[in-house]
Amino acid sequence: MNIKRKASRPESNRREKLAKEEMGSEEAGSLEPQTAENEAGQAVENDIERLSVEVQKLTSERDDLQQQVLRTMADFQNFRRRNQEQAAQMRHLATENLVNALLPVL
Repeated sequence: MNIKRKASRPESNRREKLAKEEMGSEEAGSLEPQTAENEAGQAVENDIERLSVEVQKLTSERDDLQQQVLRTMADFQNFRRRNQEQAAQMRHLATENLVNALLPVL
């Protein structure tokens, strides 16, 4: 029986060593996923920052375009109003000229 005990101790030592090596490799393996997670997290943060800057740029561009549209609409309304006033003035002038031409006849 002593022989079995002696034989079992080296086996148990060997098993312990293997278990420790596996634990060590699992810890090392667990570091790799953490590093990968950190890199992925950093990549996500970089993407968020880049997209945030792009959103600000596009928002500014949209605001500028909205202002340009509003100015163009105001210019068109002014153009239309001036044309209506000019047409009314031309009718008034034409009527005045007609009346002046008819007065000597009466």
